[in-house]
Amino acid sequence: MRAIKHGLNQQGKSLKLMPAYEYNSLSNQDMGALIAYLKSLPPVNREMPTISLRPVAYVLTYLDQLPLVAAEKVDHTATSKEVVHPEITPAYGQYLAVSCTGCHRDNFKGGSAVVPGSPAVPNISGTGLVGKWSEAEFIQTLKTGVTPEGKKLNPQYMPWKMTREYTEVEIKSLYLYLKGLTA
Repeated sequence: MRAIKHGLNQQGKSLKLMPAYEYNSLSNQDMGALIAYLKSLPPVNREMPTISLRPVAYVLTYLDQLPLVAAEKVDHTATSKEVVHPEITPAYGQYLAVSCTGCHRDNFKGGSAVVPGSPAVPNISGTGLVGKWSEAEFIQTLKTGVTPEGKKLNPQYMPWKMTREYTEVEIKSLYLYLKGLTA
């Protein structure tokens, strides 16, 4: 729980490149389900390689382009909701959209590449791509990895193979939330 929700190791030190800020707002029920799933996997007994970073990574971290020390981005005092009920609403979409912030930023307007060598990240707010797409086009894009404009999304950078597994409630809620972000 400490690693997932707060990005901290057993000694209370920040984990490198752990996107805890994406999991910190999970409801207690969803966090419990995630932990139960992880515990159901067979154990892996191997040494983790030491993370060695080059100067570019430190510069990107300084410029707030790479969340190297994720624990710094987490509100450690935040309390979690006990349960978040799935329903087609912008509020539920906002709950789900936190997983998009790692690439598309907190405002969902994207920007420069997150990782050197990767493509620029598109604006998925109502003022960007999502604002131009119908709900059906949004759903089609997240299910197939092909945008209405015919662009094929690389699953290495846009996890459409994951989003294709979203339920109708999840994907419609996400659309409502993102489309409503017009400021």
